[in-house]
Amino acid sequence: MKRLIAFAAICLLALSGCATSMIGKDFDEQHLEKFEIGKTTFQEAKNALGIPEKSEFTSRGNWLHRWLMIRNTIVPAGAFTTGQMDRKEIILVFDGKTDLLLAAVKMDGVNVSTEARRRLTPEISSQPQIQTQSARQPNAPVKTGRHSYTVENLPEVRACNQYPVARLTAQGAGVESYNVECVNGDVLSVRCESTGACRVLR
Repeated sequence: MKRLIAFAAICLLALSGCATSMIGKDFDEQHLEKFEIGKTTFQEAKNALGIPEKSEFTSRGNWLHRWLMIRNTIVPAGAFTTGQMDRKEIILVFDGKTDLLLAAVKMDGVNVSTEARRRLTPEISSQPQIQTQSARQPNAPVKTGRHSYTVENLPEVRACNQYPVARLTAQGAGVESYNVECVNGDVLSVRCESTGACRVLR
């Protein structure tokens, strides 16, 4: 939150203003402090966090619900840009029959107590095996550029990662280069021109 306030102050000082894009919807992760395994229902979670960004039925007969918010803020600075990415993601598993909370299998970029994390992520063998990217996409700030949002919505990028993160790797005179990690571990390289046209190189 302090980081967002500080960055907002920079936007107010920027002559050209800031451009902000968002994927998903913001949610208040503090509600997780009151969640309890075996007691909290999906309806209660939805009332507290909002409608999930994605829901799917697992092979174990449980429901997996994902809440996601990615906010990109870009500040023009002459021929270059500087940016800030804020990302929050929660994945909760609920019993397919009782609709009760079983576990939290992912809590990235959220401000919750250590006690809540331990309580909601028990080491139980019944947790569904899902592929996450928490180890490969840490909560550290991601360097963004003018075309980050465009890159993340390219069909080729969406095909390799439903929730992509475009990382600015190089910036020159009217050209920006990005890397995007796919769920299978591959990395796509994307080049964007000053016209806003972006293409995947590999």
